[in-house]
Amino acid sequence: MKSIARADIIALLTQTVAERNERDDRIRQFQDFVFHTPEPPADFSEADWEILADLAYDLDFYVSDPARRREDASYYGEERLIREIRESLTKLGVHPG
Repeated sequence: MKSIARADIIALLTQTVAERNERDDRIRQFQDFVFHTPEPPADFSEADWEILADLAYDLDFYVSDPARRREDASYYGEERLIREIRESLTKLGVHPG
């Protein structure tokens, strides 16, 4: 997978919070980038990369379909998804709207 700049990742996460459409695709794109990048890209500190890795893992438990969400107590929906991403952005020094 080609490297993505920090600004692109921030924009992707911000757009995921702001717009519902294509949310699942954006999450998958973010996770693919994080999970398939063996070490932090040059414009990410180790601490920032750890924040992103933790978020990518946590997003595995986001399930958009309420019926599927009931299958497992660890699954969560839109409200927590937005909270998780905003908290991570804040830790990265970005002030999401």
